[in-house]
Amino acid sequence: MPCFAPGAVTKAPSSPMPTANANLRLYFGPLLIGIVKDPTLREGTWFGTFELAKHKGVDLRDKRLRRIHQYIEFSADFHHRLNIGASAPAAEWDRYSDVTGTGQWNTVDASGQKSTIQAPAFHTTTDISWEQAPV
Repeated sequence: MPCFAPGAVTKAPSSPMPTANANLRLYFGPLLIGIVKDPTLREGTWFGTFELAKHKGVDLRDKRLRRIHQYIEFSADFHHRLNIGASAPAAEWDRYSDVTGTGQWNTVDASGQKSTIQAPAFHTTTDISWEQAPV
């Protein structure tokens, strides 16, 4: 399970990370997943507001894209259950190892700087957090 609790202690980024408050594009491999607005770094974890990319037609038939959408919904639901004290077993994340353990997540800033990140956590479908991928 990705650990994205506020205040989590992590290693310093090994490659440049985006300037705070500049929008980022979020990718899974070559697939644009969405835009992260107003990213902010707190104690080694990035937080931002997420806007899902608007995909149409053939894009929506892409199995990887459908899987990412399922992951976003799962992550938001998991964090909701966690916040209200309902059952949220960490083992549930194992179903998404094809998404979380791939090393394919990255952000790209306005200058084109690409940063590889760990799979992001979606606290709601519009709240996101992530950490720099270890080297």
